[in-house]
Amino acid sequence: MPFDMNRPADARRFDSDDYRRRVLAAVHARGGAEESDPFEIYDLPVETSDRLTDAAVAAQVEAVWAFWQRNRDHPRYRGTILGLLAWHAELSAVVTDRSSREEWAERTRIARAARDDGRFADLDVAVKRLVERFGGLPEDKLAGLRSLAAAQGIDEADLAGRLRRWRVRPAGAPERAGRAAVSPEVLRQVRADLAELGRVSGSPAPRSLFDLLGLTPGAPRERVRAVRDELAQRNRQRRPDRRRALVDDLLASVTRLLIDADPEAYLDGLVTEVAALLRPRVAAAILMEDQLLPAEERTLAAAAQAAGLDPARARSVVAALAGELQPTTDGSATGPSGPSTTDGAAVERRARQWPADLSRARAALRAGRLEEAAAHVEAARAAAGEMLPPIRALADEVERSRSAAPESQTGPGPAPAPEPMPTPVGNVADALGRAHDLCLEAGQLRWTWPPGCTETIVAWSSAGPPTAPDASGVGSRKVTNTRYEIDHGVQPPDQRPLDVAVFVCTRDRAGRLIVATAGTHRRLPS
Repeated sequence: MPFDMNRPADARRFDSDDYRRRVLAAVHARGGAEESDPFEIYDLPVETSDRLTDAAVAAQVEAVWAFWQRNRDHPRYRGTILGLLAWHAELSAVVTDRSSREEWAERTRIARAARDDGRFADLDVAVKRLVERFGGLPEDKLAGLRSLAAAQGIDEADLAGRLRRWRVRPAGAPERAGRAAVSPEVLRQVRADLAELGRVSGSPAPRSLFDLLGLTPGAPRERVRAVRDELAQRNRQRRPDRRRALVDDLLASVTRLLIDADPEAYLDGLVTEVAALLRPRVAAAILMEDQLLPAEERTLAAAAQAAGLDPARARSVVAALAGELQPTTDGSATGPSGPSTTDGAAVERRARQWPADLSRARAALRAGRLEEAAAHVEAARAAAGEMLPPIRALADEVERSRSAAPESQTGPGPAPAPEPMPTPVGNVADALGRAHDLCLEAGQLRWTWPPGCTETIVAWSSAGPPTAPDASGVGSRKVTNTRYEIDHGVQPPDQRPLDVAVFVCTRDRAGRLIVATAGTHRRLPS
């Protein structure tokens, strides 16, 4: 049962089965200790943390630690438990001391709220788009919504509550009238004008009409109109040449496609182009791993955004291509009307679990945590139900590394290593993902923060894209999400042209700042 602070410490009983089902399973599914918080890991109430006593917390921590020791060879959770044991000294220090417990409770509440918002964000966007297109939720689209919800850790009950307010329409329901599709010829002409503008100005071509305006896809129509008017006035002050003519033509397209017509139709038109662009990359990724792994899926979604799509459409394009090109057990491709199973949810969970375990195994192997890598490989094999080729290849690599490693590196925990600052080996900030939709609006840098991130570093350079905040010739400043909201963004230096980058940050168990190894880049032209 959950920790009950109203019961005396000597009357509390630690329920192993309840902890395994309710806490450990969730921590394992999310990726282990680095993806959870100490209050969840030790099953402590963060909402009333100020009422916890040190003695009660210490007793709970001791009970959880004993559970880990008893279950360290569990066939499914072994890798997660070994990781928790390795972090135990730092994790327990956070919650057993009152002052650090109160500080971490506030951080945890903020991070959990952001995580919960992020869980439903993609689903809400998809539902909104379907309702706009069909006036409700077509029955043949519900399976896709269930898959999207499952990928975000949303169970059937939460999904049903989220969809209850919308009317379910019959399968194959036609789209609502009122959104005229943009012709391929118009899209090709706009793309050609954007490419030529990049050539004549000597800078990267804008990805879309939204990018031309410096706005994120789907920006409000009033904002689009205001920026268009500002750019048109500025363009009239230039000398007559090819660049001025191109900008005039493109601003006319902005008026026609984004202001006078439905801008969603323009973005829908980009989907076909982006799908054709990404199809070979998705096919190659599936060919190498037999699945589209989560890390590669995020990379491809970022590439779709770089081609001009908004985040929701970018993820939808990648998911659709993966569903079309994913091989089945007999080697054929699963298309929109591919084979179904009597237990589709269970099959989907297994198919999603083993690639995630394999990714964690690769990360542990790169970091030199050989026993942890072996545990994740075994978990992948158990989840898949068989020794698939990519699992076997990684298992052989792990075994070769274990054979060559000194005895001191094959113990149950990770081998100790110095932790350089601010970007240590095995960078946990990378797991948060990158900032998205970096743009310049009204003189302020703005972007979409990844879920759970509360700090970033903004870096800039006139000598090329910043590769790190502390690189030579790079200026930088740390920005919290609170400061960002107060200032409505971040004001960059006035120098132009200028390359800017946003690096996501997190903090380790000791409170030290960890900066992601790669940032989100944008060039601010003259």
